[in-house]
Amino acid sequence: MMHDLNTITTKEASKARMAASREAARALRDSRDLYWRHRRDVPAFRALIRAMEARLYAEFGPLPRPVLDLGCGDGRFAAAVWGRLETGVDADEKMLAEARACGAYDTTVCADAAYLPFPAAAFGAVISNSVLEHLPCLEPVLSEIHRVLRPGGRLIITAPTDRLNAGLAGFRILKSLGAMRRARCYQAWFTRFQRHCHLDSPEAWQRRIEVAGLRVTQRTGYFSPDACGWFDLLHVWGAPDWLSRRLLGRWVLWPWRPLFYWEERLLARFIGESEPLDAGCCFIAAEKT
Repeated sequence: MMHDLNTITTKEASKARMAASREAARALRDSRDLYWRHRRDVPAFRALIRAMEARLYAEFGPLPRPVLDLGCGDGRFAAAVWGRLETGVDADEKMLAEARACGAYDTTVCADAAYLPFPAAAFGAVISNSVLEHLPCLEPVLSEIHRVLRPGGRLIITAPTDRLNAGLAGFRILKSLGAMRRARCYQAWFTRFQRHCHLDSPEAWQRRIEVAGLRVTQRTGYFSPDACGWFDLLHVWGAPDWLSRRLLGRWVLWPWRPLFYWEERLLARFIGESEPLDAGCCFIAAEKT
């Protein structure tokens, strides 16, 4: 009898391992597909972080309609994640022209985020993906978001945290060599290069949103230090993409997936990260009560 029980236990454990292995393989395959959905249109460093954000939005679930994409840029992220949204707003008319070309929005509006040309309670959701960290003064922007949201409406943002620059490959390499002054200078340069006005803790981002009159319902960290390191290095790797963008107006000259096989395989493992320690970015969802 004991032998039979041991055999059953061994078989069950083997089945559990096989099921876990299949699930891990499926998750990795999904991550690779998600990465490619963005990589075919943008450089690798941007595809890496956008794929992570797309996963978080998918896990959040459907957005209450209509949706305002605040700081929509060229619209490629919205097109890849939702297909089409109701309204995109940006202060850059050239970016909006690209957003219109890719058909990401029913309506696009060129406007300052602190002066939105919409009536009160016009939207069921406002998303602002990697935008708020670039705006010097956030209080009027968050006040406007609160105004245009209807009661029960949702705000979803992604933003870098105060841990982002600690994961940069350049900083970590210089730090390991004992060149702390140069390492700090590298961090400062990267902040200017990224045009970041705010690199705050997740708690600070949450406080800002709550002061604006919204109730935070979810706060999730993403972008591990290793992912940050690759994000940094991929800016160099993406030099041909920058050249293509400058000369031909498109990031990826030949979006043929087999060409990106090893890059995709290397980076896909970061996309499914769950609440990494020292996360370089945070995903925050809030509700207008």
